Amino acid sequence: MSKIVIVDKEYIFQASSFSTDLTDAEKKKVEWAWKKEEGQIQYFEKQGFIDDNGIVSKNISFDKSLAGETVYVMPFLKEPDPSISIIVEVEKVNIIFLTFDDGIQEGTEEVLKILKEEGVKGTFFLTGVHSYFSYDTDKKKTLAALKEIYENHAIGNHSYSHANYFYTSYYRKGGVLKDNQNNRRSVKDDFIKNKDLIKKYIKEIDKSYSNDLMLAKNQTIPLARFPGTNTWFVDENLKDIKSTSRGRTFEFAQKDSKEEAEELFKLGYKIFGWDIEWHMTFDLAGVTRNKILENDKVDYSDDEQAHPDHIDLYSEEHIEKDRLTDSWKTVKEEVLDFAHHSSLQLFDDNSKREKKVVLLMHERAFRNRSDNNAVESEKLRSLIKELKKLGAKFRTLENY
Repeated sequence: MSKIVIVDKEYIFQASSFSTDLTDAEKKKVEWAWKKEEGQIQYFEKQGFIDDNGIVSKNISFDKSLAGETVYVMPFLKEPDPSISIIVEVEKVNIIFLTFDDGIQEGTEEVLKILKEEGVKGTFFLTGVHSYFSYDTDKKKTLAALKEIYENHAIGNHSYSHANYFYTSYYRKGGVLKDNQNNRRSVKDDFIKNKDLIKKYIKEIDKSYSNDLMLAKNQTIPLARFPGTNTWFVDENLKDIKSTSRGRTFEFAQKDSKEEAEELFKLGYKIFGWDIEWHMTFDLAGVTRNKILENDKVDYSDDEQAHPDHIDLYSEEHIEKDRLTDSWKTVKEEVLDFAHHSSLQLFDDNSKREKKVVLLMHERAFRNRSDNNAVESEKLRSLIKELKKLGAKFRTLENY
């Protein structure tokens, strides 16, 4: 039995059932071919695979020259058996956007290693104060991480201060405190400050860099993500502010980042929130906030005092802080749930656009516990490998 599709996207085809039960050995004899309405049958060079549920599947990406064409896709047995018929299902491929917040920091190096070895790309939303602390601690290591991101991934702006973890006042009182006279750096200016700092670092690794925007080498669209709020302003058809957990209490953020999102959008940014978060503990944010609240002599013009988390996350004191709480299998199921919209499910979890899922993570949660203990980063590898098996493709948010 063949399946008809109009060539548009990447698809995954499944020989979902057979008229006769087949063993895995017999299923491996299933091959795939395709033809246009008026054309010869053509055989795919690479044949399908059997997924974890024993279903014969085939990922197919048609040549762009076939866009809009009607195409028939068909599985068949190497050794024809007229008594066996095959039922084919077809779905568009899920596109996964791996995004990482708060770098450059401990864990960035480990994440980059996994992405490189697995051949997938991510979007890194860099935070100025963390990048500055990293640069101050180990300039060579920081620039090496930035070089890898710049040359092979996408860069996003995640603000300079990360609101110093005081998100509500950041959006509702006009930005982050910048001195002890209650003057504030606006959210817009906080993002501009971050852009200028990251550009300065990029110029250290690419002397020819002359763009006024904060972009990776092959990136053309500036990207941004607000700290502490799930805000979207991608285009006129995709604008949204979701309720967001801010660490201490569940606060509704519908009204406190709209103007700021409009300002950044006017500067050319596409602002992305997230569909799913790989949850972790946020121990350090709480510790940092308490340090500030308990110190009535904080100098808000000094990053070390206004954002007191310039610490060694690999140290014995802090190594267990800010760690993953979800298993990779839980995250995989959430990704699949969000990718597929069901009209039959009353409270179906939906991604912003069907088959596209934006996954939020934080690099520090994947940092190694020691040179020989990469358990946390291997969880990221396991997720990527499993999603690959299911036919998912990975893209940067520039291609959303």
